[in-house]
Amino acid sequence: MKMRLTNSNARRGRAALTLPEVMVTMALLTLCLAAFLTLHIFSIRMNHITAVKLGASDQARDVISKLISDLRHSGDVKVGQGSRTSFVAPGTNQPLVGNAVMIYPNKTNTNVWIRYYWDASDYTIKRVASDDPNPRKLVEGITNRLVFSVEDFKGTILTNSNDKRVVGVTLQFNKLVFPSAAIGQGGLFDFYQVRTKVARRTVE
Repeated sequence: MKMRLTNSNARRGRAALTLPEVMVTMALLTLCLAAFLTLHIFSIRMNHITAVKLGASDQARDVISKLISDLRHSGDVKVGQGSRTSFVAPGTNQPLVGNAVMIYPNKTNTNVWIRYYWDASDYTIKRVASDDPNPRKLVEGITNRLVFSVEDFKGTILTNSNDKRVVGVTLQFNKLVFPSAAIGQGGLFDFYQVRTKVARRTVE
């Protein structure tokens, strides 16, 4: 009968890792974790950037949709300087531009009206009406004062109203408030703009 003798110490030595192998393994694991964390942080940042742009687009779409609905069914429209309690139209032969637009559903009844205006105190577009005098905030972070204009089909700003006029709306976002995220130097966009034109369906 033959007996085989095995060296258990040698077997354990072959199964173990040497110190250099452990150090190399740890270094590779550290690099993989660092790469994963970098990718994760980059993904979070891109998600914030996308959320800010989508938030601005949603607010702009909401205010423009409401404005289009009011303008298309109006009897008369005037553009000028306005606030929650007042509205002043430009003088004779003055460009029809301003921070506010007055919408009269019925041209013969000026006691019923809807006003959209840019509020310089908090950089928002607000809406008030004859039957609802409490301002309703529609969109935030608007920095341009001249939001509304009366134009012809070529985009030329008019100095007098006519049946073929359209109302231009320009919303410039330089600081997006919702959702809150710091993007770029100082947390500002260089430029972000929404521009549209609305024509009335009712002709005088």
